[in-house]
Amino acid sequence: MDRPSTSRIWSLCACALAAQGEGLLHPPGPARLPTKVSSTVDRGTVDLDELQGRRNGRRCPGLEDSKCDELRRRELRIYEGGSIHQQKPKTREPSRYTQPVELIGNTPLVDVTAVCEPLHPDTVVLAKLEVQNPGLSIKDRVVLNIFNTAEAEGRLREGATVVAASSGNTGCSVAMLCAIRGYRAVVITNEKCSKEKCDAITAYGAELLIVPPGECYMQKEHDLASEHPDWFSVDQYENRHNPAAHYKSVGPEIWRQTAGDVTHFVAAGSTGGTITGTGAYLKERNPGVQVVLADPTGSVFSEYFKTGVCGAGKPFLVEGVGKANIPGAMDMAVVDAVVDVDDQDAFAMCRRLSRKTGLCIGGSAGLNVEAAARLAEASPEPLTIVTVLADSGVKYLSKVYNDEYLAENGIDANLDKREQPKPTSRQARLGGAGGFFGRC
Repeated sequence: MDRPSTSRIWSLCACALAAQGEGLLHPPGPARLPTKVSSTVDRGTVDLDELQGRRNGRRCPGLEDSKCDELRRRELRIYEGGSIHQQKPKTREPSRYTQPVELIGNTPLVDVTAVCEPLHPDTVVLAKLEVQNPGLSIKDRVVLNIFNTAEAEGRLREGATVVAASSGNTGCSVAMLCAIRGYRAVVITNEKCSKEKCDAITAYGAELLIVPPGECYMQKEHDLASEHPDWFSVDQYENRHNPAAHYKSVGPEIWRQTAGDVTHFVAAGSTGGTITGTGAYLKERNPGVQVVLADPTGSVFSEYFKTGVCGAGKPFLVEGVGKANIPGAMDMAVVDAVVDVDDQDAFAMCRRLSRKTGLCIGGSAGLNVEAAARLAEASPEPLTIVTVLADSGVKYLSKVYNDEYLAENGIDANLDKREQPKPTSRQARLGGAGGFFGRC
């Protein structure tokens, strides 16, 4: 695959460095939906006229206005089907036992509806439990597909050195698969990466480089690959085999596990691989499936979706999602709406999930479920919402589950807006607690 030009890389990095860091839909029914649906907690309101999308091929005029013309006209990218796993040679005797890479994919779809109060009693919020991959994150799928493709094409050979820029999880997956297949791994990240993820990367035997503040870790990967032409560059932010991994695995799994009943897929983006590949597959099976991008406050995706312009991002705490640029692996044409979620609500949902469902998950999973919960709480129609729990909370014990760290960064670890007293109808009408607080 051709590498992006140096000018493109520098433009992406400049946008990221400037930022110092890296709604809502439901299927329209036969009757017109209410223009405003007020949440019962202090998170604002959902403007359904503006944010509801298409269902069974019908497009709502409100969504037309919220998505920029350029993205509306753009055709969805096409991916090849197949499996992320290698086809075993027919001459080889099958092993009696499971091999580690065979554990990648086919993760459970779990019911997490208990964390919210859906407006319709038949609405469910389901989540792919990606912590069940051996590397404890969804990125195992991506790296496996990239490695298998490169090996089949002769670009990744025995004894090679693999270099990858990562906010953490891809680095862990690269380090793990390099250990299994005998490659040397060099992983580059920045100071935002949690200590737990850094320690996991080195535990697999990889060399870890943490770039100093102000230096672009994505550019560092390309610099090292240029200096060492025999190294294999994962290039996850631009690599088309990243979204293809989700098209081949996450999408078909969700379709099968919901028996085709999925109405909405909600996921955050960083490289864009998950939402692009999964969304493309689900829309192929049913064009009425709504694809909703959960975006951390400060990321540029939301503004780009509305205007087609990549503005200046702002810092945020959630790791592994959001961006200050638009990576090549991201296809915004597949997205029907964007939900903005701030750090406070994302981390509060992490705590809520662990205490309500027993699932200890990472910050991006909290962000995803918060966005899905808002959708469930706003729609008078029954929905089957599927989202992604991308990794384990064990990777963030020093951050997401550390009260001292959160307090230092202005996050109230004990503030759960869904546990606050519900407003009276008069308060809601007058914009009091839990009333009209602005658009989600």
